[in-house]
Amino acid sequence: MARWNRTNFFSKFSVDDVLACDLILNNWEKFKIKRPTTFYKVIEDDIAQPRLLSLKLYGRSDWWFVIGKVNGLEDWWNDLVPNQVLIVPDQLDISDWYMQIRGI
Repeated sequence: MARWNRTNFFSKFSVDDVLACDLILNNWEKFKIKRPTTFYKVIEDDIAQPRLLSLKLYGRSDWWFVIGKVNGLEDWWNDLVPNQVLIVPDQLDISDWYMQIRGI
């Protein structure tokens, strides 16, 4: 089992007695880029493949949503284009954020 469960990043609330999770209503205000970022130039194979892009950049497939949020990507199929340059936050900044919102 993965050490990080990305569903823990979502805010949870109830709608008609059904638990819902929302990526927009979460703890992004606590995410801070404290370490140097890197940059990545998108290639055709990256389009519509957020999990594979995350795997390529971080060695894990579950941080795709951080890449999207930092770069303002809401629609991976239309917002991402070849030769676009993405900001890639340091893995330690993501880990720090995760531990902070989890209270670890």
